[in-house]
Amino acid sequence: MCSYEIEAKYAIQDIDRYRKQLKDLKASYIRTVKEKDIYFQHPCRNFHETDEALRVRIEDHRCLLTYKGAREKTFPKKRIELNVKVGEPQGIIEILKALGFRVIATLEKRREIYVVGNWEISLDYVHNLGYFIELEFKGKKFSRLSLREIVKKLGIEEEKYIHESYLELYLKTLKDYYS
Repeated sequence: MCSYEIEAKYAIQDIDRYRKQLKDLKASYIRTVKEKDIYFQHPCRNFHETDEALRVRIEDHRCLLTYKGAREKTFPKKRIELNVKVGEPQGIIEILKALGFRVIATLEKRREIYVVGNWEISLDYVHNLGYFIELEFKGKKFSRLSLREIVKKLGIEEEKYIHESYLELYLKTLKDYYS
């Protein structure tokens, strides 16, 4: 099934401040998870150039294989996202490697998930990158106005908006490291 991911991500410093803001907004706390995202490069085309991503996400006792299409040139970020549950993470990783895909990065994060209306809000700590707040629209009819309203209510500084994915931010740190 084809679906779209619509999300906005912001760099933050004080995660406790946003926990309080979410509580004040009467956000529903869903759960806290540890996620391990393993990203792959296609053997015949450069995902960096095509703005695509393929990853295996291991989260507690769940595993997803995810394909993300190229982002539309919009605010917030919008792209096709396809997810398939996988029973054996190591098995799918070995299949992808056998097909010529190669691992380009592994990212680990701690994610606290909340819900406010049609928004899933995650407070993320990404190892080696820092703290972020991510707002992902889960409703039927998206409105930029509703995004701006929730950003304002949470006290998020709009200039902290980040268009890049966690993978891009991570690879950028490596490029800076090796420069």
